[in-house]
Amino acid sequence: MKFSLIILLAALNLSASEPEHQIIYLDGSSKTGWVAVIEHDYVTFRPKWQQFVHQVPLDSVFLIHNGEGKYFYLSKTFWKQINQILGRSGTIITVDGYEISFTDLGGEFRMYHPKFTYRSTNTFEKRSIPLDRVHKLHIDHTLSEYAVKKGGLAGTGLSILAYLVQFKATKEFFNFNLVFNRANELYPSAVIGVPIVTFGWVVYDFFKGQREFIYNPLN
Repeated sequence: MKFSLIILLAALNLSASEPEHQIIYLDGSSKTGWVAVIEHDYVTFRPKWQQFVHQVPLDSVFLIHNGEGKYFYLSKTFWKQINQILGRSGTIITVDGYEISFTDLGGEFRMYHPKFTYRSTNTFEKRSIPLDRVHKLHIDHTLSEYAVKKGGLAGTGLSILAYLVQFKATKEFFNFNLVFNRANELYPSAVIGVPIVTFGWVVYDFFKGQREFIYNPLN
């Protein structure tokens, strides 16, 4: 028992001398400890003050960094968010509680020390802020442009589907008169339907869409 306790204390002291890692999960929570290895499907991680390691599924992880601004893992969800918000305007809330109004959001992310770039709405100067200093971003109404694109694609997709389901057999596609006539019949409803779906998507996005993106939870 005494020998096991000595081994545990030695392991804890050794870990204490190593840089700590922080795993930020998709649900907004985070844990501090030490990452042993990142595999294709999981990350081997030992939480702080615990003796045993855990295998954490990567599909539950948002970001991994070492607490000093060096990032080791940026998830697919992170990249999807970045594609949504680049070029937008809004407010940066830092981990220290400061608020920075910005336009023309950009970034440099393909490196160990990723950062956001932006233009200050006060001075219009181009500035940057490390990702680990950002608590969250709040994007303003400019994000509605993304909803317009999604709504337009959804409306077009539904129109194409409505057109295709009219055909009962593959051979009907070789009847060019039938193909042309059914396209003409569908055209008026598509002209009306696509804008309606797009408008509905924008309204939904305005009330229910995501405007806030958290990168460093304040535990």
